[in-house]
Amino acid sequence: MAVFVYKARSKEGKLVQGDFEAETSGEVRAVLAGKGYYVVLLKEKKANPLAKIFSPFNRANYRNLAIMARQLSVMLRSGIAITSSLKTLGEQTENASLADVLIDVNKDVGEGMSLSSAFAKHDDIFPQIFINLVRSGERSGHLDEELEKLSAYLERYYDLNRKVKDAFIILLLWELEAPVLLYSLLHTLFLFLAKFIKIWVWHCLYLQYCLSRQIIF
Repeated sequence: MAVFVYKARSKEGKLVQGDFEAETSGEVRAVLAGKGYYVVLLKEKKANPLAKIFSPFNRANYRNLAIMARQLSVMLRSGIAITSSLKTLGEQTENASLADVLIDVNKDVGEGMSLSSAFAKHDDIFPQIFINLVRSGERSGHLDEELEKLSAYLERYYDLNRKVKDAFIILLLWELEAPVLLYSLLHTLFLFLAKFIKIWVWHCLYLQYCLSRQIIF
């Protein structure tokens, strides 16, 4: 399926825009017409050819998920509808990978799927504990509280994981640099000894020369 970007006007003349996933542009026109919209612009959204190459480097990390969970918790506690909250987060998040996923999640929730089930469709992004706590919040009726707990857990996990990685990198750099430092030390020591021996030999030869000439110091 392809993604089409559209601009359309309602019967009142209000301009709306967005994107729609469909097999053909005709299908998009038919859906919009069924909703009473007149299409002004419709074109297929071209995929970035470098997206697949760099996608592993743009994956959402636990800190991105923690921020998203906290913001969603605040919005729900403020009385904002879950679909509106997801739409806002999808537009505002800085991580492109997470933004695309939130758009899909919002679409599924809007069609009647539970939030936890919508997240579960993207288990490569959301860990199992994320999905389980969201499901627990849905069942208890305290989704905002569970999201707040989840945010705190993800933050702690991210910080701990980062510290472990930093310690590993320092250890690795030490192991890589230790031979270089040892070589540098031995090289410096060798040059010092070579210079010392050279001076010592020169003095010995000079002393021998003086003795042979019977030069008195």
